[in-house]
Amino acid sequence: MLRPHPLLALLLLAGPAQAAPPPAEVAAEAQPPADGAGRRAAAAATAVAPGLVVHGAGHFVRGETQTGWRLLAAEGIGLGSAAGGVVGLAVTGASPRTMPVFAWMMIHGVGLFGVSYLADIYGSVAGPDGGGRPVRRAPWLALELGHRFVYDPIFDYGHLAVVGAEWRHAFFALEAEGLLAADDDNQRVRLAPRFRLLGPRPDRPADDGGFVDLRSALVWHRYGTERFSMTLLDVAARGRLDLHHVGRTLRGAFAEAELGIAAGATKHEGFDAEPEELLLGGFAFGLYLGHARDGWGEVALGYDHRHDGYAAGLKAVGLGSGVAGHFTIDARLGVSGPWGVGLEGAVGSAWLGGVSLLYRAGGER
Repeated sequence: MLRPHPLLALLLLAGPAQAAPPPAEVAAEAQPPADGAGRRAAAAATAVAPGLVVHGAGHFVRGETQTGWRLLAAEGIGLGSAAGGVVGLAVTGASPRTMPVFAWMMIHGVGLFGVSYLADIYGSVAGPDGGGRPVRRAPWLALELGHRFVYDPIFDYGHLAVVGAEWRHAFFALEAEGLLAADDDNQRVRLAPRFRLLGPRPDRPADDGGFVDLRSALVWHRYGTERFSMTLLDVAARGRLDLHHVGRTLRGAFAEAELGIAAGATKHEGFDAEPEELLLGGFAFGLYLGHARDGWGEVALGYDHRHDGYAAGLKAVGLGSGVAGHFTIDARLGVSGPWGVGLEGAVGSAWLGGVSLLYRAGGER
């Protein structure tokens, strides 16, 4: 029997008839009579503690029972998917033929569990306008210039210069990024074309910030000091769902998920190239920042299963060390017109932090 993928869970729970009204109508939307600051505080406390076991508990206290049941159902689907992935890997002996499917079930099952928990906390305290408004018309050009600091006990690099650019035209986008170590012989270059199937585009606005993208990427990473390099080609799908489709208290929040595969080779100087295969996957919970029509901004907490970057895989005790990917935080905020700042952090086998100057041409809420 085919199992529904966890990526579809929130969409199935939302239902087309449950979409929240446009932002302009939020002020006129009737709120529960007793939905004051005191009740929201009690709901938040419930969501943090008992809600860790029973997702949606905060919404039950707030009086948003329909949203509470949906978050509880999302928790159940997430736990079931994660457990099914573990059992599948054990039964098949992690066979290469089926391993990606069961691994994706685990990753996105855990992701759905985490997103439903954070959504319950957020929705328990959020006001009628939510945390912010999404960008509904995408910018046609985005530029980035920044610095990353990496603490890695294995490699010598510590400071990286970052240059990035993204150009969009209708449903097509092309992204290029380069990272150059200032204190070591290490360079990483990424070129990624992307196709937007649904969501905001430069040539037309969308109803909200949700999207579905298909992308490919060519990645080249050179470790000059260690005398080897890695070349990978990956293909992935990434989607975002604005959570007001799940409940009106979740306006201003979103969830993301990604799955894909990568293949390539690692070349050590003086030796033949060794084939490489990577499983790609991840999830995130985020908030939009600000309400100004000409502004932009968002912050997201996430997990990335990718192991070939600077943060790599999470270290742990025992046999599971290095199996998991890394955790991320990413914030981007417009400051003045098209100019903005970005903050980034990641924790895996290495620690990464950074700040960037951003520029965006076009785009509006």
